[in-house]
Amino acid sequence: MSHISVSGCLNDGIHLYTISSTIVESCTVNTVGGTGIYAQSASDSTVTSCGDTGINAIIVLNCAVYNAGNVGITCGPASNSYGSSSNSYGIYATTANNCRGSSINGTGIFAGTANNSVGLSTSGTGVYANLLAVGCYGQSSSGTGLFTKNIAIHALVTAPLARGSART
Repeated sequence: MSHISVSGCLNDGIHLYTISSTIVESCTVNTVGGTGIYAQSASDSTVTSCGDTGINAIIVLNCAVYNAGNVGITCGPASNSYGSSSNSYGIYATTANNCRGSSINGTGIFAGTANNSVGLSTSGTGVYANLLAVGCYGQSSSGTGLFTKNIAIHALVTAPLARGSART
């Protein structure tokens, strides 16, 4: 499916996940009550104002989600994408490459591996990399800027010093 625009849906905007090998490309979803895009692959697409998850896919490439009620983007690998959430993860991925995630009440980016990514959070963790964070920037106004269980390389952290700015 490509070059489709959907808006004003009570539930999901584009829901193709039950069909094998679904690809959503260059689509726009605005103001939906559920998930914006639900497919196996999403690329070059934008979701704005959804009640649940912005994009739920196995692979996400060059996508943007603005103002998701739950998770901005949830996927396997995400590349060159932006996800924002008011209540949960901006981006929740196995790997986040060149991504930017922001959250008001959660984690900007949560990934197994985060490469050259930026995570911002008002009250949680900026970047949470379970395995590896390379060239990442994490910021939180009241939590942890960057957290990794294993290795952080060339990482920059901004967080309140009174609460601990970085943990590895």
